[in-house]
Amino acid sequence: MKKTNKAIIATAAVAVAATTVTPLGNVFAATAPTWDGSSSATLIRKIPNAYGTISNTFGYTITADSNNPAGATGAPTAASVVYNDSYTTQGEVSKAATLDFSGMQFERVGDYSYAITESSSTKSGVYPVDTTSSYTAVVSVRNNATLTGYVASLYIKDSDGNKLSTISGASSDFIFTKAPVYTNIQVTATASGNAADPDKCFDYTVTFNTTDSYKVTTASECENSGTVANGGTIKLKHGDTVTIGLDGTNSEIPVGTNYSIAKVDTSDGYTTSMDGAERTSTGTKTMVATGAPTFNTANVTAIDENRESAVDTNAVVNTTIYILLTMAGAAGLYYVATIKNKKEA
Repeated sequence: MKKTNKAIIATAAVAVAATTVTPLGNVFAATAPTWDGSSSATLIRKIPNAYGTISNTFGYTITADSNNPAGATGAPTAASVVYNDSYTTQGEVSKAATLDFSGMQFERVGDYSYAITESSSTKSGVYPVDTTSSYTAVVSVRNNATLTGYVASLYIKDSDGNKLSTISGASSDFIFTKAPVYTNIQVTATASGNAADPDKCFDYTVTFNTTDSYKVTTASECENSGTVANGGTIKLKHGDTVTIGLDGTNSEIPVGTNYSIAKVDTSDGYTTSMDGAERTSTGTKTMVATGAPTFNTANVTAIDENRESAVDTNAVVNTTIYILLTMAGAAGLYYVATIKNKKEA
């Protein structure tokens, strides 16, 4: 009877050993774990002062730590948060993506770390990448209670290594924040030359690489519309200033926006210089909006329209001859008068 019991116990021990996952021990076939809690986390991308049309994709890289135990598969390697919206007032907006670790399989117990960083922006000049925020997703894998499989749990550490709360809590989200900066544009005009008309309204086409409309502010007597968008027109005469993209105290044009200003009527007899550049009959300039949220002198375009009348060479010659003849006649009369006075004396 004792021998029979020993045989039964030995057989059971062998069976258990065959299914036991030894911590940091022998490598077994990759196995999907049972998740203790959620197997996914939320990645949030905030834009603190979103305004106008935002069409941008933020990309994220998920990188496995080189010190992770070997044999883990199925971890996500990339994620993205997509904006394709319009906002009428400046304010904070946010969108989210899910980082899903449920497809992972493991060959051994241990802690598996994955660095999460924001790595790209489709319009980085306008919506810059958040390089200051970084997180680590940690998948902690342990044997289950019966030593027949794995149990995995997911938690997040911030850049200081602090473990955040449970995945279901808002404080466990990956939050990336980087704000665009807004500015505005000023265009000034002068009319120079002896044939320039100070009351002439000059038309200029403004192009942007955006689809938004921007407020137009001016004291000009030329008829400007209240807003201008890509391909729209502004009008200025001598001494005028037009401001584009300043709505009250808020600037509207994202820094990094490409724009150009081009004269419409290129056959009016005026030559155009923009910001002191060489005069041409076409007059055009392409720029990038730069500077702080308030007005910045880097975004001033000074236009000068010049027109000179042609000098009539024949008229000058004729006038000169007339003056010389008049002088000669006067000299002759003086001479005659002088002779006559001498004889009378």
